[in-house]
Amino acid sequence: MVGLQCGGSDAFSGVTANPAVGYAADLLVKAGATVLFSEVTEVRDAIHLLTPRTLNEETRQALIREMKWYDDYLSRGQADRSANPSPGNKKGGLSNVVEKALGSIAKSGTSPISSVIGPGEKKRPPKG
Repeated sequence: MVGLQCGGSDAFSGVTANPAVGYAADLLVKAGATVLFSEVTEVRDAIHLLTPRTLNEETRQALIREMKWYDDYLSRGQADRSANPSPGNKKGGLSNVVEKALGSIAKSGTSPISSVIGPGEKKRPPKG
């Protein structure tokens, strides 16, 4: 099992390191590994690129529910969404959260998404 998490993004992450990590993730999946990515805050603005990769409708709906939960959570707290991209991201050349989302999604590779798990949940066998 391999987890993917970004330590900081700049204008080059989405076209250099993240696609390389995505390629490696795809190789690992082909070899039978489980690859997890967890960047809800980063991917929410490009979720339309992830939903077609889900194995089935149940997984697609679970992914959409997770993003909706996060949006609702931010709304309840009246969160200031301008913190993303961060000042460091902007200094590194990212101009908006969509650019950050596209780079983050590149890190996930192209393999099918077989499951969506919430924080603290254990991995479940894929359905489909």
